[in-house]
This record gives sequence, C-alpha cells and structure tokens, in this order.
Amino acid sequence: MRTLKRTLLSIFCISILACGAAADASEHGLPLAVPEDVGVSTERLEKIAPELQKYVDKGQTPGFVTVIARKGKIAHFEAIGMQDIENKKPVEADTIFRIYSMSKPITSVAVMLLYDEGRIQLDDPVEMYIPAFKDLKVFNNAQTKAHAAKNRMTIKHLLTHTSGLTYGWGDRPIDKLYAKLKVFEPDSTLAEKIEKLSKIPLVFEPGKRWKYGVSTDVLGYLVEVVSEMPFEEFLHTKIFKPLGMVDTGFSVPQTKVERFAAIEPLTQRD
Repeated sequence: MRTLKRTLLSIFCISILACGAAADASEHGLPLAVPEDVGVSTERLEKIAPELQKYVDKGQTPGFVTVIARKGKIAHFEAIGMQDIENKKPVEADTIFRIYSMSKPITSVAVMLLYDEGRIQLDDPVEMYIPAFKDLKVFNNAQTKAHAAKNRMTIKHLLTHTSGLTYGWGDRPIDKLYAKLKVFEPDSTLAEKIEKLSKIPLVFEPGKRWKYGVSTDVLGYLVEVVSEMPFEEFLHTKIFKPLGMVDTGFSVPQTKVERFAAIEPLTQRD
C-alpha cells in the first residue's frame, strides 16, 4: 500500500509541477542538474522550446512552463510565451496556472491517504458515508424511466468513473435534470451538490461502464465526511503543506495575483 501511495503522490506532483504553480525548483522542491548528469540529452531538450513556440506563434495557446525531472533532479525548466497577452506579460517560471481537471488526481490521492490510514475500504458502499446515496435510481437506455439500482455504488466506482454519474453536458433527459437542479451552482457547497446529485438517476448501473463525470466531486465530499475536516483544509494539511506546494489551492491570494495567468480568447492565426 505504501508503494501505491508513493506512486500516486509522484504522479500527482509531476502533474501539478507541469500544469500548476511552477515555483523555483531549487527553492521549493527538486534541485537543478546538468541534463547529462541524470542521463538526459541537452541536445534533445533544446528541441522542446522551438516546437512549443510554434503553438504560441499560431495563437493556439498563450504560453507554457515545461519541466522534466529524472533521478530526483530537474534537468529542464523553461518558460515560453505569454502569461497575459493583453498586457504583454511573459510567462515566468513561477506563473500560477489553473489546473482544472488535474484536481481529480489530487482528490484521488486524498482518498488513498484515508485508505492508507485504514479509515475506508475501496469496496465500501458510498452510502456508508453519504446516506443520501442509499436509494439510488438508474435510468433505462432511453432515459424515459428509472428503476432502483441493483448494484450499490462503491468508493472504487467513484475513483474509476464507473459510478453511473455524469456531467450533465448535453440535451438528454439526465442533462436537463442536472440543469434544472442547478448542480453546478457556483455558490453551492459540496454537501448541497451531493444532495442534488442523489435525486438524479444514474446513467447506468454502478460498475457496468465508464463515464467521465462528477464522481470526483462526490469523493471530495466523502473526504470531508470521513476526515471531519473541510475538503480544502484536508488538502492543505495532508498534501499541499507536507509537499511544499505553496501555490496550490482553490483561490489565489491577493499577494500572488500578479503571477496568475490570464484567460485569453485565442484567435487562430495563419
């Protein structure tokens, strides 16, 4: 189990370093190294920036921060393009980016920490911790009728996106229910979102298929329930702080706003 946890944490750290807040490597994490000293080719690394610059020049993306590590050391760390196009502000090594769905591996690591502590089992029914999920319904294929779920949703189903939950992006009956119940209301708490989700039929029996959806949102609430700690506080206390992830969170403090990458409407250029 400890090997699994270390593997998950490693994957998590790499994802955040590449897509999230890339602070100065030598100060907040791995030391810098001459590429050849860790078995990496300087000549090959020098091909990265020109290729990525093509995407910037074509207007396909404003900029990048690229990081390559091997044997516990940083062999490549480079900033390319713009952090803020309108204000002509270039990307810096410490630019803070939105990581969007990379919050999913973060949440999964949080769940696996609880598992490692023996506080949950992956085959536990979700209803053990979230009673609202006790009497779930499942839509038929046409989504015209719903019947009682034959399988109980487990934590493993949530982790593997085989829970039967979806995102509600589309115009099918289930999507209209997501919209009607305002599942993604910006000011909703996790508890309120889960209460709404429990009223919507699943798109299939738990464990029968894979579908990308709000499974991870439910896991976030499960972490709150089991740890008896707000989800954000749990992440900061158990993951971000121990790993020195000083720029990762749900919001950017005013003192760091200048480092926050702008969202730019990109226009395709020839």
